[in-house]
Amino acid sequence: MFWDETDMHFRNSLIELLRRKPYMELEDIHEELTRHGFVITATDLDCILNEEQSPFYPVPVRWAVDDRASVQLGDEQESALLEDPINEEATEYPELWIGPLLREWQAEAYNSWLSAGERGIIQAITGTGKTLVGVYAAASALDYGFKVAITVPTIDLMEQWIEQLTNCIDGVSIGRMGDGHQDALDEYDVIVSTIASGSRWYLRAEKAETLLIADEVHRMGSEKFQRALEEEATARLGLTATLERSNDTGVEDVILPYFGSVVYTYGYAEALSDGVLSPFRLGLVAAKLTPNEREEYEELGSEMGRLIGQLRSAGLVTGDGPELFSRVGQLARSDSIDFKQRRWAQRFVANLGKRRKIQASASDKFNAVAALSDAIALSERSLVFTETREAAQRIARQLQADSIEAFAFDASLDRQARSRMLDDYRRGDIQVLCAPRVLDEGVDIPEVDLGVIVSASQSRRQMIQRLGRIVRPNSHGRPSSLFITYLEGTREDPAEGGHEGFLDEVQPYASATRVFLSDTNPDLIAEWVLD
Repeated sequence: MFWDETDMHFRNSLIELLRRKPYMELEDIHEELTRHGFVITATDLDCILNEEQSPFYPVPVRWAVDDRASVQLGDEQESALLEDPINEEATEYPELWIGPLLREWQAEAYNSWLSAGERGIIQAITGTGKTLVGVYAAASALDYGFKVAITVPTIDLMEQWIEQLTNCIDGVSIGRMGDGHQDALDEYDVIVSTIASGSRWYLRAEKAETLLIADEVHRMGSEKFQRALEEEATARLGLTATLERSNDTGVEDVILPYFGSVVYTYGYAEALSDGVLSPFRLGLVAAKLTPNEREEYEELGSEMGRLIGQLRSAGLVTGDGPELFSRVGQLARSDSIDFKQRRWAQRFVANLGKRRKIQASASDKFNAVAALSDAIALSERSLVFTETREAAQRIARQLQADSIEAFAFDASLDRQARSRMLDDYRRGDIQVLCAPRVLDEGVDIPEVDLGVIVSASQSRRQMIQRLGRIVRPNSHGRPSSLFITYLEGTREDPAEGGHEGFLDEVQPYASATRVFLSDTNPDLIAEWVLD
C-alpha cells in the first residue's frame, strides 16, 4: 500500500496523530490507529511511513510528520480529526503525569529536545524549574516503554529528584544508586544515581531502551565522571544553568559529542519578563588589602610570573586564563616531565592557593560584611557564600554578635545535621546560612531575598548559580539583593577585569546597581535595599 492510495480520512488522521504525539514507534502508531477503527496491517503502515512521497520521517526509529504537511478537507468532512478524536488534553501530557502544568518555557524546552531527536542540553537559569522539564521527559519516556536513568552530583539532589518523580508520575517505581544502594534499572522504571556511582556501575537497561538524564550536566566532562555516559542510551537529556567548565575542555571533548547541542536556553531576560524570577539589585562592596596583605599578595604574584616564564621558555605552557591554570595543574601532577619543571608547576599551584587564601581571609572583607549587617537583618533569609570553612564560621559568629540567627553550613556537618539545619532555615528559625561552596548547587534552598558573595569565584558558571539562589520570587514582593565583595587591585576587582563575563551578563537586567565601600554606613545600604 502507498501513501497516495490511502483515503483522505486516513491521511489526515495519521498526520494529526503524529502532530499531537510525535516520535511514536511503528508498533504504537499501529495500535493507536487500530484503536480508532482503522484496519491496516503493520507491514502496510511501515510501507506508507517509509514511502518517499509521504510527509513522515524517522527519528531515529520513531516517526514524526513534516511541518509542511497539510491536511485536506473534503466535501463531507469539515474536520481533519478522527471521528473519535484523539483526546488533546490527555495526549498533551504523558498518561502517567500527575504533576503541575508546565510553564510555557518548559513546554518549549521539552519540544525543542524532542525535535532534536531526543538528544540535547537544556540550559536554564537556576531557580526557573529545569528539573520539572527532566521529570516530564522521564514521564513521557515511560509512556513509550523506556527505562530512565538520572544522574545527579549529590545525595541531597538525589532525594530531591526522587521526591519530584514521586509527586509527578503516577505509580512510578524508583531505584537508587549511591548512598549504600546499587539497584538495577531493569527492576525499576527509574534509577536515580549519583554521578560517582554511575561512573562505577551500569546505568542502562538490558530489556528496554534507556533515557539518560544528567542533571548539572557540566559535571560530566571530567575524566572520571564521563564513564557514567552510557553509549547504549538511545535518548539523552542534559540539564544545567550554564554549560561551562573552568579548567578543561570537557564540554567540547565529552559533553557536546555525547548529548548533542544546546537545544534550548532560558536566560535572565526571559525569566524576568515571564515573572519566573524576582527582579534583583546588584551591590558591589569594595574592600582593601592591608599593607602586609598587599605585600605578601604581590610577592606571591611576582614569583608566579617568574615560574610561568620558565614554563613558557620550556615550551610547556601557552595562552592565559583558566586554560593556563589548568595546564599548570596537570604539569604539577605529571611524571612525564623533568623533576625541576614539575617543581616549577607545583610551586605555582601552591602560590596560587596562598593568594586565594589571602583574598578569602582579608580583614577588610569582614568589615564589608559588617557594613551589610543591617540589610541582612532586614531580610527574610540570606545566604553568605565564602571560599573557606573558616571564613564561613567567622562570619556566622560575627552576625550572631549582631543578634542575627546565622550558622555555618559546611561539609563537616553530617547529613542529619545538614537536614536539620535546612529545615530550621525553611521554617525561619535560622535567618542566615554561611557556606563555602556547598550551597552553590545540589541542595534545595527555599526562597532567599539577600545574598552576599564574600569570596567571589572566577567561574562565571558558579557566580550565575549563586545569583540563581536569590532571584526566586519572594513573599514580600521586593527585588532580591546580591552583594559582591571584592578586593581593589586584585583579580576580583571589576576595574581589573574581575567577573567581567558574569557582570556583563547580569548587569543589564539588574533593577539597580551601586558600588559601596567597606566602611559605608550600614543604614545607608539598608535604605538602598528597601528603596
